[in-house]
Amino acid sequence: HGRFNLRAYVDKTNGQVHVALSKGRISADTETPVRVHEQLSILDFVDYPGRHTSFSIDRALKTIAKRGVGVLVLLHSPQMGQEMLAALGAASDKRPALSWDPRHHGIGAQILGDLGVGKMLLMSSQRRLPSMGGFGLEVCGYIAPDEAEE
Repeated sequence: HGRFNLRAYVDKTNGQVHVALSKGRISADTETPVRVHEQLSILDFVDYPGRHTSFSIDRALKTIAKRGVGVLVLLHSPQMGQEMLAALGAASDKRPALSWDPRHHGIGAQILGDLGVGKMLLMSSQRRLPSMGGFGLEVCGYIAPDEAEE
């Protein structure tokens, strides 16, 4: 999808590394397409039946490339082998999907702020989110999966 800038962020509380890919000139007063991808796993790079995310990494990068500007944040989350098998539908004792972790909200917001993001167009289905005003972020709208560039 072309050239992107890559930045790695180390969480000082647990040593986990999070990655941000950005393209174009990011400005706090311009609406920037943003995708925060939680629970990064090797499975996020593989297309398989039963995929649970509406915006794959590939689709997010494609959308950013077409628009010429945007940010994809990949938040690390350790995943055990059994959870990977359950996600693929191969385990007999399927575990429920991991729920949203509010700590990821703050980590993702800090990364976006560091990159200069202010106004955001989220690559996501619409949903209620905690306020991000304290991080200097504003959700201005959504880019639904069916509106994304294919």
